[in-house]
Amino acid sequence: MRTLDPRDLERLRAFARLLDTRFEIPVLRVRIGLDGLIGLVPGVGDALGGILAMWPIAFALRRGVSRAVIGRMLVNWGLDVVLGLVPLAGDVFDIFFRATSRNVALLEAHAARPGPVERASLGLVAGIAAALVALVAAGLWVGLVVLRAVLAWLQAGPPPAS
Repeated sequence: MRTLDPRDLERLRAFARLLDTRFEIPVLRVRIGLDGLIGLVPGVGDALGGILAMWPIAFALRRGVSRAVIGRMLVNWGLDVVLGLVPLAGDVFDIFFRATSRNVALLEAHAARPGPVERASLGLVAGIAAALVALVAAGLWVGLVVLRAVLAWLQAGPPPAS
């Protein structure tokens, strides 16, 4: 990994603030950024927010940050994009999850102490991968059980007429 220039990290922090916490909603005392605002536009807003939030990940890739950390960044980004698609609840999630800020914080922590961040990221990514494998296996099992039940029903034929 090439070293991360403090000026680059500062630019990324400023970008994360713009996307996640630039403005304050005075009555609620909640900070919101462009990602939360443009996410209110159905469909297009979430797509644009997802594209903008890719910048820290692209930066990490160019700087040779470890795959484990990039995987963790992709998990944050994916959660933000996928859950952000849910009308209203996704917008609230966007405002409080702040994926871009999380990803920049990961880069900063990785720059300061790469070993612990990489191990934690690897553990998280491995856990998610294992959960996905288990979910796919459970889906296949349920599909097979349903298929067997349908085939058994078809082989039994129509019920006798009364």
